[in-house]
Amino acid sequence: MRLVIAACTADYVGRLTAHLPLANRLLLVKADGSVLVHSDGGSYKPLNWMSPPCTLTVGEPDDVDVAEGVREVWTVQHAKSDDRLVVRIHEVLHDSAHEPRRRPRSGEGRRRGAPAAAARRADRDARRRVPGWCAAST
Repeated sequence: MRLVIAACTADYVGRLTAHLPLANRLLLVKADGSVLVHSDGGSYKPLNWMSPPCTLTVGEPDDVDVAEGVREVWTVQHAKSDDRLVVRIHEVLHDSAHEPRRRPRSGEGRRRGAPAAAARRADRDARRRVPGWCAAST
């Protein structure tokens, strides 16, 4: 997973068109190939995104972009359609890559039946501690 905080613009071209003006944004590049563009505040959902399967290409800006202060152009092309997300990065404020830790699945690493066996043991131990408890009453 890669996290980039950058002053950038974003243009989505495909079934719809959308333009995000120059602002500081959080760019998320996920291991599954998806790219998300988040705002600095105001919502928890991304402003724009490209779902997998897609490819990210980092390129050099053309002369017009250079004149506007663009340093990098990210083009995210969807593999199955003509949808494209173009992010023009003016300034990178933070760039980091992280390898997520693998979380164990529910029940992974435990013996089968261990929770039920533990519950039975706890019940048995509780009965032993109760005064006057006898096996005949069970």
